[in-house]
Amino acid sequence: MDGSRMAHRRFLLALALVVGLSPAAQADVTMTIFNAGRYGPHLTDEGKHEYYLFTADQQGTSTQLPVSNCYDACAEVWPPVIADDGVKTDGPVDRSLIGRMERRDGSVQLTFNGWPLYRYVKKTGGGGAQTGRESELSGHGKQEFGGTWYLVSPEGMPVSEQ
Repeated sequence: MDGSRMAHRRFLLALALVVGLSPAAQADVTMTIFNAGRYGPHLTDEGKHEYYLFTADQQGTSTQLPVSNCYDACAEVWPPVIADDGVKTDGPVDRSLIGRMERRDGSVQLTFNGWPLYRYVKKTGGGGAQTGRESELSGHGKQEFGGTWYLVSPEGMPVSEQ
């Protein structure tokens, strides 16, 4: 990609962040299961970017709607997985556990087993964001914004180290 096209892409990404669009927002979301060493099987997208749940959220049940408690500064570090359109699955993902919830801003967040789903964006020292695989796994077990963040098991529960 030439320099001007790369600069244009950076500008569009920066513009999306300024107007509040999350890099996690997608027309279609793909869910798959990745088996990574000490964490074992957990949910990811097709690019192996991990999905997380937040213990400060309210898990949805048959009688209670899910509730996200991650907004503002929290949602900058832990962007919700927004799924306005379809959800695709690849591999043995239990589709019956996939759901959606409406956030207070009207966007539609993906849920799994009633838990609202997020991604992790690690802030780097230079003020930028690091979103590669290494940084994403570093979000597992992190305690911030009033709860603990966990990778999501294929059953829709917090993953524990193996």
